[in-house]
Amino acid sequence: MAAETIASGPFARRDRARRGPRYVPPMHDLASDSQPPPGALDGVRVLEFAQALAIPTCGALMADMGAEVIKIEPPLGDTYRLHQRTRIRHEGRAFTICNRGKQSVCIDLQSDESRAVVDRLVATADVVLISFKPTDIDRFGLDYARLSSIKPDLVYLENTPYGRQGPHGRDGGYDVVVQGLSGIGSVSAAPGTSAPRLVRPAYADLGTGFLAALGVVAALRHRDLTGEGQQVETSLLHTALALGSNLIFRFE
Repeated sequence: MAAETIASGPFARRDRARRGPRYVPPMHDLASDSQPPPGALDGVRVLEFAQALAIPTCGALMADMGAEVIKIEPPLGDTYRLHQRTRIRHEGRAFTICNRGKQSVCIDLQSDESRAVVDRLVATADVVLISFKPTDIDRFGLDYARLSSIKPDLVYLENTPYGRQGPHGRDGGYDVVVQGLSGIGSVSAAPGTSAPRLVRPAYADLGTGFLAALGVVAALRHRDLTGEGQQVETSLLHTALALGSNLIFRFE
């Protein structure tokens, strides 16, 4: 009946005799009790130690694919909670978008008791996502060597602003700093000027989230084939250089 109704509209009248009724596939019945099919990452547990945008975007993409993502937040919560206007108390719009589909646990990583709690969670996890300053990773005991001793087949993603190597390897940093350091701010300067201009949305943050998700999925596939976990590394600077390479490398 649905196909006949659609085919009997004014624009289909001339073609109906020649082609017959158009096939319309059945729509999903939203009122039914049937569950959607499992996602590609169904059954994968992810622990996310990150704030703001880059790695939380990675976690959100993994949650979209069916993973169970547990976000570890400090006592006052992710600072991104108060970014942009809020509709839900303590949850701004930007925070809601990049933390969709996740659960949240409050752990004070500076307390002596926190390590035992984190270790229990790591023992049950498939993936750890972490985006802290390298000095904080070491201070909180969240380095790959220690966590992989708890869960040998762990997939561990570490994101840093500039990469572990080099003069800024242990520094903190943000998307806006990386845009300047990578040269993309100058490339996108207004015509007729040499003043760097900030690119929006935060392309180094968002791009890192997308590339991190790809790296983690590849590492999980490797684990499926070999049983081995591994460390995956990303950085905002590497992402900025990769995404802007066709423009940045024109300049001497």
